[in-house]
Order: sequence, then structure tokens, then C-alpha cells
Amino acid sequence: MKIKQYKSTTDFFSENLEFLERQEAANNLIIGIPKSMGHFPYDEKKLKMLSVFDKKRVAISIAQTPPRNLLMYCEQNGVAHFDTLIDFLIHNNWEVNGVVGPYHEMVEFADRWNAFTGQKWEINFKQKAYQLKELIEVPISEGTFRLATMKDHELMTEWFTAFLIEALSGEQLDHAAAIAKSKIENGEVFLWENKEIVSMACSARPTRNCVTINYVYTPKEFRGKGYGSSVTHHLSKLLLQQYKYCALFTDMANPTSNSIYQKMGYREVARWCTIDFV
Repeated sequence: MKIKQYKSTTDFFSENLEFLERQEAANNLIIGIPKSMGHFPYDEKKLKMLSVFDKKRVAISIAQTPPRNLLMYCEQNGVAHFDTLIDFLIHNNWEVNGVVGPYHEMVEFADRWNAFTGQKWEINFKQKAYQLKELIEVPISEGTFRLATMKDHELMTEWFTAFLIEALSGEQLDHAAAIAKSKIENGEVFLWENKEIVSMACSARPTRNCVTINYVYTPKEFRGKGYGSSVTHHLSKLLLQQYKYCALFTDMANPTSNSIYQKMGYREVARWCTIDFV
């Protein structure tokens, strides 16, 4: 068994991409964030990457932008290496505040982390990873679909702020305006208009075959009219012209959004979770 750290995303992907693409849709974070570092308000120098090898094959892949949680992918055979990995992280002063990855494996990692450090842990977020290959037609609300421009930046900053508070417990809140600006400039923000702007959805983290939809948001006063479903459906159709499939994550505690995406043809491919150490 060997643990290897990487200084460049090129080296990381040369040895880890094939392993990560076994679940490309679910792994869009650990693949997409390193690929997108230059487009968003993050410091690339803070990106940390490592692999655990078992008999020359990757068993665990990790990427992190400290102080955020480790993004980790492993399959069940990687669990056997958790003790050695944790010992390495501790003795190399990694800032480990939690993990994001496959549900069952991350729970096992958290248990082992607790055994080493005494830190308790809690599941912050349970998610389903969905993949779309063939779009199913659904009823579309009145309105039109368009790409956002910088004229929309002020409103989008308000909506990104509201989304971060509502869906991500305020994570990255200080970056809301910068994230909105970057995503608009990168052509990743799409809007639904019905006399006024009523909903948005964004594309994110393109990988070799897949692209993710995120920041799906409709203000409370416009909800219940199918606007979020309409903008997501149109964006999915657009993205499927460029990629083999689309991906998105949903909160397992929100049966409404899970049902909406399934009706469009999204199919569950994995269960992920965010675990915080407390």
C-alpha cells in the first residue's frame, strides 16, 4: 500500500481519472472542482490531492480545498486502508473538518476517525446523485428560457445568497457575488422568465462525458407554478446536446425535488453524504 500526494491536477488526473469515472456523475465534485479551479474565486494553491494505492491500483482518491471537507471516493475495498490513511492525515497536518463521499464508506471513515481522534461526527447532508441520459417530456410552465447576462448580476447575487442560506446552511456566503459573477461570465447561469425572472438553474463542473446542474432556485413567491421544473428541463435538453448525460444532487429529505427530477428521466446512481466532525 502507498499514499501519494500530488502537486498538480494533471498528475492527479493521470492516475485517478479512470478510477473516478467509474461513477462519473456522482464524482462530479472531486473531478469537476479541481478542473474548474481557475474559473472561480478560490486559491488554487490551497488545493490538496492524494491517492491511496493498493497493489499499484488506486483504492482511495481525495481532493480538498481547505478548510472545506475532504472530497473522497473509494469503493468497499478501500475501507481496509482507512486506519493508515487517517494516521497519514494526522501526522501530515491535514485540516480535516469532515468528509463528502459515498454514504456507507464515509460513515465507516467517520467511525475510524472517531476511534483515532475522539472527535464525534454528525451527518450534515444526505444526498442522492442522479444521472440523466434520455430526457422525458414534462408539462412546461408559461415563460421563456434564456442565458443570464451581467445585467442580471445584482438579482443573481440576491438569489445565490438566498440559495446558499436555504440549501447549504450559508456555506460560501461571503463569495455569493463573486460566484454569481464567475458563473454568469462562464455562461453557466440560465433563467426562466414569465414577464419577470422567476427561476434559475446553472450548469457546473463539466467532466469528460457529463455536466452537472446546480443552483436550481425559485424565490418563494414564485414557487408551486412549475418554473423550477421548466428551467431545469430546458437546461437539461441543452446540455444533452453537448454531453452524454447530465447529473445533479438532491437532498434525500426533499421528496418533492426527487420526484420532479425522476419524472424528467433522472435516475439515481449513488447515495452520497456530508459528514462533519464536531
